[in-house]
Amino acid sequence: MKSIKGELVQVYLIVICALVAVSVSLLFINVFVANNYKNIVATTVQERQLMTVTSNLTAAYNTLYLNSNTNTASAEQQLNTAKTSIRRITNYLDKSIVDSQSKAYYIGLKNTIDSLVNTIDTSLDHLSSGNITNYTTDYNNITQLSGYVQSSDTNLISSQLSYINSISPSLNRGYEISIIVGVSALIVAGAVSLMYTFRFAARLTQPLSQLTTVASKISGGDNDVPIEPALLARKDEIGSLSNSFNTMLGELKSNLLKLIQQNAVIEKKVTERTEELNDEKTRLEASIESLDVGFIMTDANNDIITINRTAKDILSNEIISQGAAKIDVRDQDWTTDFIQDRLAKSLDFKAGISKITSTLKPVQVAELNYNGRILRLFMAPVVETVQYQAIDRLGAVILLEDITEAKILERSKDEFFSIASHELRTPLTSIRGNSSMILDFYKEMINGNADLNEMLQDIHTSSVRLIAIVNDFLDVSRLEQGKMKFTYAAISVDKIIESVAYEMKTVINEKKIYLKIDKLTLDTMPLVWVDENRLKQVVYNLVGNAAKFTENGGITVSAGLDKDKNYVEILVTDTGRGISQDAQQLLFHKFQQTGSSLLTRDTTRGTGLGLYISKMIVEIMGGTIRLVKSEADRGSTFGFSLPIATSEHQAQTANTQTNTATGMTTATI
Repeated sequence: MKSIKGELVQVYLIVICALVAVSVSLLFINVFVANNYKNIVATTVQERQLMTVTSNLTAAYNTLYLNSNTNTASAEQQLNTAKTSIRRITNYLDKSIVDSQSKAYYIGLKNTIDSLVNTIDTSLDHLSSGNITNYTTDYNNITQLSGYVQSSDTNLISSQLSYINSISPSLNRGYEISIIVGVSALIVAGAVSLMYTFRFAARLTQPLSQLTTVASKISGGDNDVPIEPALLARKDEIGSLSNSFNTMLGELKSNLLKLIQQNAVIEKKVTERTEELNDEKTRLEASIESLDVGFIMTDANNDIITINRTAKDILSNEIISQGAAKIDVRDQDWTTDFIQDRLAKSLDFKAGISKITSTLKPVQVAELNYNGRILRLFMAPVVETVQYQAIDRLGAVILLEDITEAKILERSKDEFFSIASHELRTPLTSIRGNSSMILDFYKEMINGNADLNEMLQDIHTSSVRLIAIVNDFLDVSRLEQGKMKFTYAAISVDKIIESVAYEMKTVINEKKIYLKIDKLTLDTMPLVWVDENRLKQVVYNLVGNAAKFTENGGITVSAGLDKDKNYVEILVTDTGRGISQDAQQLLFHKFQQTGSSLLTRDTTRGTGLGLYISKMIVEIMGGTIRLVKSEADRGSTFGFSLPIATSEHQAQTANTQTNTATGMTTATI
């Protein structure tokens, strides 16, 4: 298979060979011309050199002739050197002179020079033999021959110059012909190379153009366009490209058919899903509209995208004068700026949205006064999460609830409990006091009548229990309304615990259980900063609860420091029946007991307020309360922590005690 690369290499080789052939031809022609000029110049130089050497020969002889009585070694050496040079030059000129006329002049010159040399040699022999007469005759002959040499040389040079003039046009024509031939060869080589290049380009570009046309038609949507069989039959890269293109076109048709089929399926699914989403959207909008809680949703730019009817009704509320018409704002353009204006006196609405969307933490306002109504507001960010990590802020959701009626009912209930408790306390105190006096003053009469004694004991016991219940109600009411006063002082916890233990001695003895106080821990604890009576109430509640639920064993009270040593933790441990996992969820809630049913009261006859009151008291004093552990039939451990009194607290306690001793009023915090 002849490839495009091979054809390109062939083109390059043809161009290179043509250029090399032209260059070699021009080189040969120029070398020929240059050699001719070089030979002529060299011959002329040698001719002139021959004359110079002959002159030197004659000069050396003249020196010997004129100075025959002196040392002639230098002149003889000069003669020998000249004769050697003459032989060398004549050997060269014998071969280099090619012109016939110049050749004839040269032969005459050469013969004359040979005669001159022979005459000089003969004269020197006469000189050495002392034949002066012949020596003089030789000198005259040599002088005459020297003149002949000069004349012959002139003729030779003239003839040589004439020869140069005769061949110069032919040499110049040869040079011109070499230039013409070279340029012509270059033109021919360039033309041939150009023709072959165009032919090759046409062979290369024509199929590429055809493939480009096919590709253009395919991109225009014509997938049935054929590829020329001639392109597919080619055995070079174009053929491979055409076949690959044809295969790709077939696969494209197949994939396009599959894509059309899949697209039809997808469009059907999209249509079905769109209908489902529209149904879901309709249901969601209906659900949001049916909420009795105001619902507002904003986007990432804090623009409102959803607000339900309840929210509009809540925010439409206004305080109006008698007889004035209420302004209806439900059909307004509900924007964050509009809601900000509505809530301007109660809440910075826009700042709240910006805060939760920047911190990604929800915000709740338990009570918000708005135009004579009480609202509960909850704001939370809406974020996109990946593996429980927030990656994008989408907006915020705001819930509004009108709790005016609930707050009125709650306050009415609290006031009822407070008033009822106060009103019940006086007659109950009278009943307890009178029953106690009857039992004391009419002891003999009552002891003689068992039925009467039992009735009076029931009256007294019930009145005591009712007074305790009323006291719990009053404590809860005062704590929830923030009306209970606390008098803080630096208190030793062991004294409080010992006092409670002494007061509960009767109850502990009646149940035949023990109450153990861990002196090893209590005596080493620092003072705590609390209200003494409220601390005693908490300890009494915890020990009392432990006694209620303990039938065997007993109760242990201990203390210790937390890990940071900033709080004293008091632990009350019993060996009672324990608390189940389900019942543990009810601890520290109002009116909740740890029985097995939420609808029946416990047999211990408690109110379910003891732990709730204890929790509120401990937290107000800066501590915490918790169930440490509990196991069924093995008992429970409750613990609460209290802040340690600082040196400033202890100094304040000392000053308060001094002021109390001198008749001054005790400070209340």
